[in-house]
Amino acid sequence: MAYITFINTSSLNCNLMFTAVRITIIQLHGHGKRHFATAKKNRLTRMAVNQSMKRYWELGI
Repeated sequence: MAYITFINTSSLNCNLMFTAVRITIIQLHGHGKRHFATAKKNRLTRMAVNQSMKRYWELGI
């Protein structure tokens, strides 16, 4: 009897995508863009940008 294993890749793709967005946020901040402009450019909320920058400042990631 063969077993079928399903792998949920949606969470993996989401994490990779948000990591790419977080890197973009950090790069835009490095170029002097304000949080509001970064949020608007990436179609995010200011809260998401603020949390990403806070994580970067505190943890370095």
